[in-house]
Amino acid sequence: ALEGSLQARGKLFRYHSAIEISSTHPASSTVAGNATVEIFGGPFFSNEGLFCMFGGVAVPGSFQSPRQVSCATPPHTSGTYSLEVAQNSQDYTKSGHVFRFYHDCVVNRISPMSGPSKRAGTNVKVYGNFVNTTSLQCRFGSLTVPATFVHSLEIHCSAPPIENDDLIRLQMAGYYSQHMSGRLVSFEVSDNGQDFTSSGHEFLYLEDIEAYNISRREGPSRGGTPVYISGSNFVNNTDLTCRFGRETIPAHFLTREAVLCFSPPMYEKNYMNSVKDKAVPLSVSNNA
Repeated sequence: ALEGSLQARGKLFRYHSAIEISSTHPASSTVAGNATVEIFGGPFFSNEGLFCMFGGVAVPGSFQSPRQVSCATPPHTSGTYSLEVAQNSQDYTKSGHVFRFYHDCVVNRISPMSGPSKRAGTNVKVYGNFVNTTSLQCRFGSLTVPATFVHSLEIHCSAPPIENDDLIRLQMAGYYSQHMSGRLVSFEVSDNGQDFTSSGHEFLYLEDIEAYNISRREGPSRGGTPVYISGSNFVNNTDLTCRFGRETIPAHFLTREAVLCFSPPMYEKNYMNSVKDKAVPLSVSNNA
């Protein structure tokens, strides 16, 4: 019989359970491809017929476990396409999952370009071209943090802290001090948590400012009162500022331990209580 002859020659046809896709991560990649996509579901098994199909472009899959496989995205035109998996390189799933290909994000500039090392949370505004994804990230050196999408031309990131032991002696253009301690780290952005820009932008970590005393604690509402502030780690650059309540003004660098600021006029429209006498917080910043 035909069946017997096939068995004798070792010809077998294998049935396997229908595979399903429950989720994928990430769900997007740049048009350049080569991003690793983890696909969850199953049941999967290891064989040479394991393939992923990104909108009509098939690439080999890599077996990770019965519930997980991975694939490297191929170069692709931008847009949103189906993502399916096959165990025999022919019969693909019909899960309805989609994958988005987009153009590389671009970083044109960042502001501010520096911040304190230990006091985390410097709000860095990043300008360029971006895509709103759940994997949008900023990378400060080797440290990555989530990014907040504002619009296609701007995102925001909070600079993570680093230890003072990571700071070194620096001489930077635009900064005056032969004894400034800091660390310059690369700054890049990713839309998928894997492919980061190569913009060449950098972020400067500085020693945290400490303010110990102020020469005057009051002045007329018309402003102009000179206030000397003593402390440590002040840096002589154009971003050195004093903030009186909501008003930010340039500070005058004197030494690493002293700055001079002139109180700004108090504009009553900026405060809820329109009174002649009002106490406001006073602070100093090396990065505006």
